[in-house]
Parts: sequence; structure tokens; C-alpha cells
Amino acid sequence: MGFWYYFWTVNFIVAGSAFAIITVIVMVRGSHDLRTMMARLKAIGAARTAGTPPGAPKL
Repeated sequence: MGFWYYFWTVNFIVAGSAFAIITVIVMVRGSHDLRTMMARLKAIGAARTAGTPPGAPKL
């Protein structure tokens, strides 16, 4: 019985720490992509407000 308790405890700790590490990596590396996406959405919204098609070349 003691073996299974320690086995699942270690597995839980390994899985939890792997999840935490992956979460931190995604948050750090994905923040730049998220800022870029928000800037593009803001530019598209401004272009629609000005009446310019979103795919129009910028002068």
C-alpha cells in the first residue's frame, strides 16, 4: 500500500511541476504574440472607423 501512495504522490508532483513550467513558458513567450495581435486588431478597428479597407496599402 505504501508503494502506491508514494508512486502517485511522485507522479502528481512531476505532472504538476511540468504543468507549471509549461504554463510559465507559454505566458512569457506568448505575451509578445498577444501584444502583436491586439495591435493588429486595434489597427483594423481604426481602419474601419476611417472607412479604409483593412487590406489597403499604407501610404
